[in-house]
Amino acid sequence: MTDITCSNVSCHFQKLANKSSAEVLELLPTSMVELAVGELNLKFRQRIFTPILTLSAFLSQVFNDDTSCKRAVMEVNSYLSRLKLRLCSFGTSSLCKAKARLPIELFQLLFSKLNHEIEQTDQTIWHWKHGKVLVVDGTGFSMPDTPSNRRYFTIHNSKKSNIGFPVGRLLAVFSLSHAGIVKAVIAPWKGKGTGEVTLLNQLWECFQPGNTLLGDALYSSYWVVAKALERNIHIVSELRTKSSWRLSKKKSDQIITIQRNSHCPIALSKEEFSALPTSVQVRIIRLVCAPRGFRPKVKYILTTHLSAQITAKDICDLYKQRWQAEINLRSLKTVLGMDILRGLSHEMVKKEVLAHLLAYNLTRHTMAKAACLLKRLPTQLSFRCAMQTLSVMRFTIALTGHQESDDLLVLKALRSLIVGNRPDRYEPRAIKRRKKNFAFLNKPRQDMKKILCKKYKTKKVSS
Repeated sequence: MTDITCSNVSCHFQKLANKSSAEVLELLPTSMVELAVGELNLKFRQRIFTPILTLSAFLSQVFNDDTSCKRAVMEVNSYLSRLKLRLCSFGTSSLCKAKARLPIELFQLLFSKLNHEIEQTDQTIWHWKHGKVLVVDGTGFSMPDTPSNRRYFTIHNSKKSNIGFPVGRLLAVFSLSHAGIVKAVIAPWKGKGTGEVTLLNQLWECFQPGNTLLGDALYSSYWVVAKALERNIHIVSELRTKSSWRLSKKKSDQIITIQRNSHCPIALSKEEFSALPTSVQVRIIRLVCAPRGFRPKVKYILTTHLSAQITAKDICDLYKQRWQAEINLRSLKTVLGMDILRGLSHEMVKKEVLAHLLAYNLTRHTMAKAACLLKRLPTQLSFRCAMQTLSVMRFTIALTGHQESDDLLVLKALRSLIVGNRPDRYEPRAIKRRKKNFAFLNKPRQDMKKILCKKYKTKKVSS
């Protein structure tokens, strides 16, 4: 076995890329992976599971409903068989070891490179008329209950030991124009410094001066507003219901001055907190939400856009688009299946999350290119349809060996599946399908097995 360094990695990749149908499993371009491996100066042996083949199998698990490693190995072997190359073992250990060898830095570098390509397809006509808007929101994901996951992450709402599953937190920054993920942070669900507002300190770099941060009521605190103004970033968020700021009930659009409180937040050190200005000016807009069939509800929108050129209607219309972040998270967790992960160690869980983010941005990149051809907004296209198109396209190429233009195929598929315009849509957050009548597992599985074994022996002896 010979080591392959970044100097001759290009020649090694060309062994699998010298045929016209070599793009079957390559959802990521070979050149992008080649540059990332070269920048990180990675060394790997000359194996069947090269980084590009391992990443392709990893992404294949994300794009398919069957996320098992067994199916991914079968797909890799069918790909190698058609190219008349040596097959790998039909067991899953070789693929699992190959995924474990991939460093997390490779996923992060590929994510940043892919995000750069999405930004190149971004068009000015997709932006808000007063600048570019980035939406911030967080969510949680579950994983198997293993010692490694339990040590790094936190078991959600479990007072008993070995009951429940560890839960992680993901804080993501979405672009409102193309709906792609600009940057994300992975952290445990509970603990010091793991809250959404605290994790925001790691995401300030993705904001450019003049951008607008769009968020929920968590981002209406004083220090978030002050830190944003220091970087020349604007804020649009809902004001907390228990806010102590004095507001005039007669004015629907008012500018007030808020003072710095004496309590230092966890997200900042005492030096950073003391460096903040003692007072800042913000604009409060009263928004009356009156959905059909419900009583009107009053919300207060906080913003740092103080100019009279930006009307209250512009701010209210922008805040209504904050719900797009919830739709994006639903696409990430429900459509791509990031809600429940399969990694047995916290390193593999992080790689799984990054693989889902790569798959999400790959789909959004395809949707952005299709939106340019259709002359529509990327958010008007169906995410599920785009994901299904990518999956079916790869399967068709694998069977026929002929590769059709990606843009043309996606354009044909998405042209008839445009998402309808449903302003002020509301749906009950309830589950219609009834659950099965089984009790919850309130003890560790091993203890329950012992109880069942004793119970079974007792019945057998008495009979």
